Parts: sequence; structure tokens; C-alpha cells
Amino acid sequence: MSPNRVVHVPTGFAYDYFLRDHLGNIRMVLTEEQKQDIYPAATLEGNLTTGGSPNAAFIEKDYYTIDPSKVVPKTDATGITDYPNHNGNPPVNPNPNSNVTANSAKVCCE
Repeated sequence: MSPNRVVHVPTGFAYDYFLRDHLGNIRMVLTEEQKQDIYPAATLEGNLTTGGSPNAAFIEKDYYTIDPSKVVPKTDATGITDYPNHNGNPPVNPNPNSNVTANSAKVCCE
């Protein structure tokens, strides 16, 4: 056996359940696997053209089409509650430019 060969040993099993309709087509897959996919929180904080913290929007523009003329301070809109710049509890946000302890201060209007 080569000394650079990596051998992966399974540590357990996760069962998948396929739910079918009356024609036999798979309509839903249920799994025992516990995995959390982490996506960057959609935030418009910072500058779209300057990288680095706290310009989270600089990273966001790689995922979304953001029209800078439609990004306004949250204070210009009414009835919008504060929302944090993270994806839930615990605060997880892989955007390196995002301040996950702050509330969003900008919104995008149509």
C-alpha cells in the first residue's frame, strides 16, 4: 500500500427514506443525516465596490444582482423590524466581511 493513500473508514450510517406516490415516482426523501448547509446571510451592509470588513455587500454581489441605486438606509422605510446579520442561533455567517453581532441597517427597495 502506498504511504500517501488515504483510507476513509465509515463511522456510522444514515438511512434515507424515499416516499413514492401512487405511480411509483419519488416525491420526497427523508434522511437521518444531520447536516447544516451554511449560506451567507443576505445583507447589504457596507460598500459594493470596496472589499474587507465591514463591507459585506462586496461579497454579496457575487451571489445576487444588487442595484446600488435601490439600496437605502433602513430608516427610510417604515414598518421593518430589526434583523441580525447572521443565519440564526448560533450566529453563523461565512461572509468574512459581515458583522454578525450587528443588525442590518440597509434595505433594497423595488
